[in-house]
Amino acid sequence: VRVEQQASAISINQLTARQNALLAVQIAIGELQQHTGPDQRVTATAQVLSADEVTLSRAGDGEIQGFASVENFWNKQRNGHWTGVWKNGNGSTFDPDDPTEGNPIPQLQNWLVSGNEAFGGSLAQPEPDYLPTEQVSINANTTPWDNITDQTNTNIEHVLLAWLPEENGSGSLISSIDRMVTAPRVDISSSEGRISGSYAWWVGDEGVKARANLVDPYATLGTDESKLRRAASAQRTGIEAMTDLAPFYNANEPALENIFQASEFALLDPDPLYAEALTKRFHDLSFYSRGVLADVRNGGLKRDLSYILGQPNLNDLHNAVDAVFEPVDGESAINPADESNQVLKAVVTPYAEIPSNVPDWKYSIYDEPGLLAYTPTWERLWSFHNMGNQTSDSPAGVFNGFGQAVPQLISRIDHGIHPMVTQAKLFYNLTFAPTIQIQIIPLVVLANPYSVPLAPADYTIKFYDPTTQVRFGTPADPYDPQLNEFSGLERLGISIDDGGFGDSQVILRSDGMAPGEAQIFTIETSGRLIPQTASSQKDFEVVLINDFDPSAYVSYDTALAIPEEYTHAVVFHTKSDFNTKLYLDYDPNTASDDGDRKLLQDVAGWKSSGDEDGRFVVYPANGGTKAGGGISYALFDYSLSTNQHALFYQQNYRMNVINGFHGVTGATHLLQWARTTAKKGSPGNENYIGADLLRPPGSLTTVRWGPVNTGTGNYDTVAPSGLGDDVGFINWLYDIPQSEVPLASLGHLQHLNTSAFIDRDAWKTYSSNRAEYGPIAEKATTVQAWQVNYPVSNSYPQPRVARDKLFDNYTPGAEYDGSYIWNAALWDKFYFSTFPAAGDFDFTTDRLVNSRYRPFRSQSATPLDDETQFRGAPGTSDQSKNSRLAAQNLLVDGGFNVNSTSKEAWKAVFASLRNIEIGDETDSANLSAPFVRTIQRLSGSPDAESGNHVNAWNGFRNLNEDELDKLAEQMVLQVQLRGPFLSMADFVNRLLIEQGNDTFGLGLSGALQAAIDGAGINHNDLLDDLFDAKTSTDPNHLREGVDYQLPSLISGFPGYLLQADVLSSIGQYLTARSDTFRIRTYGDAINPVTSTIDARVWCEAIVQRLPDYVEAKNGSLGNEPHEDSSDQVNDRFGRRYQIVSIRWLPPEEI
Repeated sequence: VRVEQQASAISINQLTARQNALLAVQIAIGELQQHTGPDQRVTATAQVLSADEVTLSRAGDGEIQGFASVENFWNKQRNGHWTGVWKNGNGSTFDPDDPTEGNPIPQLQNWLVSGNEAFGGSLAQPEPDYLPTEQVSINANTTPWDNITDQTNTNIEHVLLAWLPEENGSGSLISSIDRMVTAPRVDISSSEGRISGSYAWWVGDEGVKARANLVDPYATLGTDESKLRRAASAQRTGIEAMTDLAPFYNANEPALENIFQASEFALLDPDPLYAEALTKRFHDLSFYSRGVLADVRNGGLKRDLSYILGQPNLNDLHNAVDAVFEPVDGESAINPADESNQVLKAVVTPYAEIPSNVPDWKYSIYDEPGLLAYTPTWERLWSFHNMGNQTSDSPAGVFNGFGQAVPQLISRIDHGIHPMVTQAKLFYNLTFAPTIQIQIIPLVVLANPYSVPLAPADYTIKFYDPTTQVRFGTPADPYDPQLNEFSGLERLGISIDDGGFGDSQVILRSDGMAPGEAQIFTIETSGRLIPQTASSQKDFEVVLINDFDPSAYVSYDTALAIPEEYTHAVVFHTKSDFNTKLYLDYDPNTASDDGDRKLLQDVAGWKSSGDEDGRFVVYPANGGTKAGGGISYALFDYSLSTNQHALFYQQNYRMNVINGFHGVTGATHLLQWARTTAKKGSPGNENYIGADLLRPPGSLTTVRWGPVNTGTGNYDTVAPSGLGDDVGFINWLYDIPQSEVPLASLGHLQHLNTSAFIDRDAWKTYSSNRAEYGPIAEKATTVQAWQVNYPVSNSYPQPRVARDKLFDNYTPGAEYDGSYIWNAALWDKFYFSTFPAAGDFDFTTDRLVNSRYRPFRSQSATPLDDETQFRGAPGTSDQSKNSRLAAQNLLVDGGFNVNSTSKEAWKAVFASLRNIEIGDETDSANLSAPFVRTIQRLSGSPDAESGNHVNAWNGFRNLNEDELDKLAEQMVLQVQLRGPFLSMADFVNRLLIEQGNDTFGLGLSGALQAAIDGAGINHNDLLDDLFDAKTSTDPNHLREGVDYQLPSLISGFPGYLLQADVLSSIGQYLTARSDTFRIRTYGDAINPVTSTIDARVWCEAIVQRLPDYVEAKNGSLGNEPHEDSSDQVNDRFGRRYQIVSIRWLPPEEI
């Protein structure tokens, strides 16, 4: 009987302990719901804090130092793995006049452990009772049964909730302090007032860990489409990149999908070292983490750009966009009466509001039509998104049946795609036949900067400045003519505009262009005569084809002879300027109405230093044929640009307006980035027609461009010494969406062309109201051309905007920081689901490009083949819910919280593309952590960082194991410096901060780019010496001098790692908060008489936040997941948690 009584007592005690542990689960879930249920909350572990005892510093190269100091602080018996919750404590309205006042301020809501239940997260009580920085009495030999106390207050007892021991080699179990987690013990009193038991609980954050059981569904397919999809979107995380796991982790093992516990994971390999490694990675690995697609900054579910931009026509696009935004001060996102609607408006983001305190300099920032008038529109975003559409004309894509992109103009509603002029030349001969004829030899180089081929097209080029003249005189020395010998109106024979072509049409007839190549164009049929009258010239075509024929010319017959009073004639240029305009679909008969609307590029070459105005292009001649010199320009490259910005980042390399209309003059001016060289008619100078044409062996028709546009040696025809054999021939700088791979991440929008469209009614020559309105519009257009090369999703400051500002008006003229504003507008409210906006889709058979976006509801509630559950019904684009339906019914497998301070987790996330197939790379050592500028790449990764290798321009950047480790370490330090991030835009963007207060360079780039640069990944020591040239630090051109200086003149080239390259593949899985949590609880039963513990248990529950609100639908507004919360309960408690699993923990799993 006594044995039975003892057994019964044990059973009762065990039951009591379990009840107390379950009570702790309920309390923990309640606290979790209260503090993290609303969307506008972020979570992080305590290691996000930067304590006073931690010493961090910033080296001159941007590296943050002090990682060991951080580790040492948290390893001193502190609870670095406690989960904190924050919201934005800055309740002030954004003031565009002082944007720094709008910086978010983290306000702690609570540390999610037992004993802190009474804390309300108010400013009156800034801290809860129990803090993770307080030291507790644990050591390597501490066990869950030991008494643990707070070292500063021994009356406070703690319970060990995460032990994670391993054998010490002699059979004993020991643990590491940095893995242990304790929580305060809370007593439970009986009705008589005696303590009958206690509980403890801790909420662990699963979202700051890397998801370990993801399988890439495209890994075994081997198709070209699947390869592109793997490059476009990280289908898994690179767990094998974690320390000690590489020998054991078999990526894409099918069994991974059936594993949901660390104990099951350990069964994949019997090696005890594997089990030991897993124990060490408890705080780095998750098997449960899933994310809700919620807007952490503004609240509500995110809006799906795959749906919005996938609309079949402009009317539906307008409906879908307008349904997203509530009007602000009477302004709507869409005005149906307008031809187009710019994205950057205050109704879209307050950061787009023009401040009122910007001083005038060169011109006013407030002049109509406004600084942002020609920024990209929703219609252009729509066009860009659908460029790859080959299955429907609603809307039409740009590809023809041969897979070539058909060249297209930039307009208010079209994104456009076309080649760019990199060189242009006009050379001249003078002949007597018997009247004086000018022989004109034009040469143009067009480059395709895209990773896709361009279809055949005819382009028109106009040569503005110089004006070509025939003059007469009697030189004392025909080989050394003097200006005064040919000056005066009486000596002027004829003056012909446009370089001698007048109104003739100069056509560049392209048979198509391979991705990334540059082609030479010279005259197809030599010897033709240009008509003398302007009306006849309009119908006269001078056709240039992809060929190099330096002798091919067209002639202009002046119908003049040398007057009797003179002995010689010359060809003369009045200025050393050389301007060209490139057009598509140009019609000379309608040019007075629509000419500038057909403009692709307006390039103003700036004369070289020492080039004086007035030049004898052909020296004096009086018979026969005399060859002369000419004029040419080539885009700046590393050898000519020491006073320029970084060529491939700090300026838009494909800008459509390259001129110096406003701002300071000189070769340092950003928009004067084509260097003109004028050659006199000295004997032999005719050979400069071949200058700077650096051709590959065996080809006369293609040339180098981009990093190298100019030659050296005799007649500048020799490649610079030390230049790689293949460098500059194929440069893949930009990408466009393709049918196989739609836009999958906001990072892909770095390829959006933000160049201004040309508003003909307010632009230059053809405007009837030019005098009043044209100059201002021209300024607004060129300002847009001054945006950086890859603005969206990158974060370096606009080089002429101070780091504490978004708009500035400094010596070169008014500017704005497009990167910051675009990121603020997009990175929290929007995402790309990759769910098709039209057509059939069944999740049981089809895969999204973002395959980790997965349905979670039962098929009875949300059938997997019912497209309306993810995009709404056809014809309902005006319904606000439609762009949130995908977020309502999908969760993100392995959603990763950017507030993570787990170095190992960041390593795995950064290695998410490990060993996928890219370009022609076959060595797995060169695929350890690859990142691509464009989804398709041609070559491999070795030496991509040097700039002087083909891989730098059409290959990709790969991080080796040391670089990956360093990047993860720097990332953690950036999180600790800046975190917790209160939104994704806070993570992506730089901090608005005055230069004098910016000890750590937080205003020089976002956290990710700062980590990349701090890790030395873009350090100029990695560059080949040939390209190790610095940009100017003149504050007229870099607003903050050396602080804004990038490592080299070619910074931003494809081998230079930009944060948008990283975000392109992983950004769609990042978030500023977690939605999956591991709750560890403890319960015991205490003898009320002896105060001894009679039983104790540990429990673990995994809980998942869902898109559904706490208060289920009852017909009132605010209860549907896609709605903004207006129900009081939902407004307070947000979206509900669901228990995924619950179990009792055996001691060895604590």
